[in-house]
Amino acid sequence: MARAKPTNHVAAVVSDPANPPDVVLVGGYLGASAYDGYERLYTNASLSFWVDIPGDDLLNQAPIPNDPLGAVYIWVRRHSAVVYKGQQPPGGAGASAENNDTTDNS
Repeated sequence: MARAKPTNHVAAVVSDPANPPDVVLVGGYLGASAYDGYERLYTNASLSFWVDIPGDDLLNQAPIPNDPLGAVYIWVRRHSAVVYKGQQPPGGAGASAENNDTTDNS
């Protein structure tokens, strides 16, 4: 029996079938980031909230069907050093999405 050929999406996200990456799927509008090496994802159409994602951690993207503004799905490594709106990357790097507390306790 012939071996199944991975889809373009699977091939883009999974470079090693023995160790598929731990990824998060998010949707929004891609744009330029203020930080070198990062891509910005606006998570709403009013562009009032965004996340800057290291470009190397953005594994694939696909258009969201029927979105007149061009929204996309993106697959991002789960432990990516993302930078949330209003934050500065400490020492040029962001904080992991899983341990980044953005609440103001003052």
